[in-house]
Amino acid sequence: MEGVLGLLSLLLLLALWRAPRLARIRMQTPNLAPGFPGQVRLGQVAVEVWAPLPLFFRLENLPSAPLGLEPRSLSGMAWGKTRLALPLSCRYRRRGEHPLRLTLRFTSPLGLGERLLSLEAGRVLVYPALRPLPPFEPAPSFFLEGKTEPFGLPDPLEAKGLRPYQPGDSLRLLAKRASLRQGRPFVREVEKSLLGSLFLHLDTQSLHPAYLDHGASLAAWLLLLAEKSGVPYSLSAGEVLPLGRGKGHLVRATW
Repeated sequence: MEGVLGLLSLLLLLALWRAPRLARIRMQTPNLAPGFPGQVRLGQVAVEVWAPLPLFFRLENLPSAPLGLEPRSLSGMAWGKTRLALPLSCRYRRRGEHPLRLTLRFTSPLGLGERLLSLEAGRVLVYPALRPLPPFEPAPSFFLEGKTEPFGLPDPLEAKGLRPYQPGDSLRLLAKRASLRQGRPFVREVEKSLLGSLFLHLDTQSLHPAYLDHGASLAAWLLLLAEKSGVPYSLSAGEVLPLGRGKGHLVRATW
């Protein structure tokens, strides 16, 4: 009987020593939204642990200067299926795509076995900083395609009514049929719209260390202005992004 108990004790100690190696994990991508330098973002990273035997764990994030990530940790005991949720707090500092790294340490209850995992939960996107720029007035064919404006180019396809001819009106706006019916000249009253698209090319081959940051900042500002104005825009920076609009297109352009 003593031999059996001794064998069982030995097997239990062996199982406790091997327990950290038997744990399995599954991690979800953190829900940290992209942002600009100086912005604060809150989120969390979720890890699912499956442990066949009781294990002590400690989950913590590694510091990241570009993300301004505050160090946080989570400790406890896992047995069976356990879900861990580590809160994250960032104040973005530098543009780029930065990794989010964590460590997860497992320890058996008697301290016989230990396992340390280095994890990368994903990557977080920080946009180029938007620096203040001097007042900028777009050229008449730069933005606002299809928008009704008090200035711009008259579009004969966007007629909103008829009115009597006045000196100085363009003859190409003359409404011939209405003029014949009324017995005097009438012209089409048209909307004024600005026609155009925004094409940007960012030279990434410059050797000056500050050029790319300044160029990316200016390009991001122009893209945001184009998106706000509703004009299609494209970007060339190594790869060419075709003309488009919308939030998804803006994310692809600033990625």
